[in-house]
Formats: sequence, C-alpha cells, structure tokens
Amino acid sequence: MDFYIIEDSQPKPNPTKIHELEYLGKLSDEEFYYLQNQKIIEDRFDYYKDLRWSKNQVKEYNDRLFKLISSKIENNNVKVENFYKMLKQAYNFGSGIIGYAD
Repeated sequence: MDFYIIEDSQPKPNPTKIHELEYLGKLSDEEFYYLQNQKIIEDRFDYYKDLRWSKNQVKEYNDRLFKLISSKIENNNVKVENFYKMLKQAYNFGSGIIGYAD
C-alpha cells in the first residue's frame, strides 16, 4: 500500500493525478497485518482497499505510536518505525493520509 499526504478538504484524486500528491512511503502486506495484529491499525481496514485518514486520525495514530515507541514496547521495530515516520511527516504537514492498495 502506497501512502500520500492529502489535505482533508481535497477530494480523492483521479488515479492519473496521484503523482501530484506528496509520497510518504509504502507498507507491505506483512507490515500492514503486523500493525493490525498489534492493534496499531484497526481491523476494519483492509490492505487491499484504499483508505483515508483525516489529519485528526493521523494525530491519533501518531500519538499512539509515539507512546509505544517511547515506552520501548515497540522500540527498534522496523515495521512500526516505518509507519511512524510516515505518520509523523503527515502530522508535521498538518494533513491527512490517503493509502492506495496495490
């Protein structure tokens, strides 16, 4: 799944316009399901379907992961830290995230 920064007020772009969004990074299905198993990403999301999180949801995920990483529970876990870096970047932009399924 490829993740991009998107403003909350911005409509979902046409697939031919994805390249106009700021690219954040990618999660493999293994990483995505690991994050779900750890209750970091909710079970209602499906790796094979697009998803979108508002800037408020990005903040919630960012805060949750910061606590996990700070408490050493998930410290030095590449899967978690990769996701955290993407969230932090979107959070710093004050934007939401859109994820496109592979």
